[in-house]
Amino acid sequence: MKYRNLILTTLLAGSLATVGFVSISHAGPQCGDRHGMHGQHTGYVEGHRDPLQRLMRHVDLTDAQQSEIKAILDTSRTDTKNLSQQLRDSRKAMYNLVTGTNYNPERVRDLADEQAKLNAELTVARIDTMHRTLQVLTPEQQAEFAKLREQRMTRKKAWLEDHKSD
Repeated sequence: MKYRNLILTTLLAGSLATVGFVSISHAGPQCGDRHGMHGQHTGYVEGHRDPLQRLMRHVDLTDAQQSEIKAILDTSRTDTKNLSQQLRDSRKAMYNLVTGTNYNPERVRDLADEQAKLNAELTVARIDTMHRTLQVLTPEQQAEFAKLREQRMTRKKAWLEDHKSD
């Protein structure tokens, strides 16, 4: 069970990271201007920790490709907004059951099933977005992307092995 959750979490994180790096790359120079509450920096300045800018350096997206990817991501964001809200609402309902006085195991099971279905829909949407985004790349860019992804996965696997807690 522990490894299953780790694998699912890794797959979800990888999907999110891929969609995230694509969504940030098309934003242009304003990425460096992102600040959190009270003017604190949120992490993306001058390409540091910005996966899409790293991809652009290695894959060299054209302006047309960046525009097409932006359109794909905007559509995906709109399509998944409702699913994400439903998932947040379901999680809130689960939390209320856990902390409230009206605990009902059957309702927990129903909410867990609902969350699993919503997570599955979101995963399908993320993978679809990733697929459509990769189709914008030329075969050479796709090969370079695959090579970079494999390198990242190798590093991640090594890190997981080093930090495995049995």
